[in-house]
Amino acid sequence: MTTTKKNGIISLCLCITVVACVQYGAVIVNPISAAMIQAMPEHAITTIMLVLTLPNFGLVLGSPTYAWLSRRFPTRTIIGIAGLGVAVFGTMPAFLGTDLPLILVCRLLFGFGAGILFAIPKVLVASNMNQKDSARWLGLIEVFGSIGMVVYQTAAGYLAMSGWHYPFYLHLVPLIAVVIVVFLLPKEKDPGSKFYVPTEGAVNARDTKDAKTGKVEKLPFFKKFPPVVFLYWVYAFMFLAGIFVLLSNIAILVTSNGYGVESDIGMILSTHTFVGMFGGLCFGFLFRKLGEWIFPFACLLGVISYFAVYFSTGLEAIYFGSGLVGFGAPQIMAAIYQRCGRTAAASVSALAVTIAIAAQNLSQVLEPYWMTALCDALGFNTADGRDPFLVFGIIISVFTVIAVIQAIIVGRGGEKQAQSDISSTETASG
Repeated sequence: MTTTKKNGIISLCLCITVVACVQYGAVIVNPISAAMIQAMPEHAITTIMLVLTLPNFGLVLGSPTYAWLSRRFPTRTIIGIAGLGVAVFGTMPAFLGTDLPLILVCRLLFGFGAGILFAIPKVLVASNMNQKDSARWLGLIEVFGSIGMVVYQTAAGYLAMSGWHYPFYLHLVPLIAVVIVVFLLPKEKDPGSKFYVPTEGAVNARDTKDAKTGKVEKLPFFKKFPPVVFLYWVYAFMFLAGIFVLLSNIAILVTSNGYGVESDIGMILSTHTFVGMFGGLCFGFLFRKLGEWIFPFACLLGVISYFAVYFSTGLEAIYFGSGLVGFGAPQIMAAIYQRCGRTAAASVSALAVTIAIAAQNLSQVLEPYWMTALCDALGFNTADGRDPFLVFGIIISVFTVIAVIQAIIVGRGGEKQAQSDISSTETASG
């Protein structure tokens, strides 16, 4: 590898790192929601809570938009504009007093820019690295994101002691990432082109050229997006919904059953976060060892963890289950991003990844509604926070079976391809 190329890859990885660290900036409002409710008694609580949820709608719209922008503008330009938008609309609520309608508009626009930033690290990895390197870096992205989330929430908590407006200034931090990226990110030859390594396993062109006629033919839709890509999008939606089942029901389960107090809930959620960081670090290693079986393995961890929490009789099982979910979550999401990137056609690999990201963020918005409706339809009780873990344990059990069947099919396909390659080599030698 030449020194120039090596330095370029280092620069690319550094840019991925700094953008990944600021991708979860929306969490700064978590420590100030109660203060905002007290400061604006003229507004309904549900309306004020939109300050937390509206960015998710923006994320759903912003993530796929990056795929469209990436084919028309250089990545540096996109990151610069998105980062500037995040900084401007993210900090504006600090100057708006209690004007809730304007604050909500700013949060929606902030979410749109954040959705673009959220997509960029994953698309850069999926589109520019081989399987081994992408596995390692997709796991690291989850680690960097978790670290950034912890730092954001901690800093927001301290700033909130001076007033609930102050945490919004933390949205100026992405400007640092923008400056680093503008100076360090390698320049593409053309908008939408890759920096270095083509996505493995992907179709290599948007169009195909007929060898006889020389005419360029468009790839059919299901050649660009094989049906299995749609399955990955469903996985992304459902597994992130499972994380929110955990986050939203752990406190109810612990308090309603008398297992512990608020400090115990905080420790359980911290365990989930820090074990998740470790899981992200392990993804590259596990991918090298397990290959196509990484996905069934991660699904199985989810099954064990949700049933462990459902059958829990004390804090020990809840710690175990939440930690295991934390470990498995980055394995699942990194595997989804990687598979979307290398299964879809190269021309739409970025779009496939960003749709998975959009599905992930959409699940955050819709989970409270469809999960409650499903539990009610099945006659489960959501009052003590236990039955949702049973429902999701069953859902992930079904996904685990599908993932095992898929791994077996892919494994057999790989064996046939290897045998075909051997036969071709022997024929050529003969």
